Amino acid sequence: MVPLSSGAQPPLSFLPAKPNTFVLRAVQLGLPLWIRWRENIQRVEAKNVDPLVHLLKEFQAGQQRLMIAFRHPSPQDAFCLAHLLWYAVPRRARELGITLERPIHTHFIYDRGIPLWAGTWVG
Repeated sequence: MVPLSSGAQPPLSFLPAKPNTFVLRAVQLGLPLWIRWRENIQRVEAKNVDPLVHLLKEFQAGQQRLMIAFRHPSPQDAFCLAHLLWYAVPRRARELGITLERPIHTHFIYDRGIPLWAGTWVG
């Protein structure tokens, strides 16, 4: 039996972002293969991408604040969201003649406890 906590625990330390463009590019290139092979997702269809393209353009220009909030009931949702931001949005922006700064980057905010069970590499 797991012992119950008798009170509030001390705060966890802050984990700052550690961006690495090499890792980002490697993950971007591997994403399509990964979602087909490991996640068995054969096709990702993005609809109504235009508003997101325009919001990202305004966000990158400092004219808009942007927060994408979602709850993911399945682990595959993160891969589909990455596909949306790394592939569908840039493709649609090119079709609309809109230039977006590359790379399209996001910060994911998640429960600070995740590195405790998933390992420090996710932080």
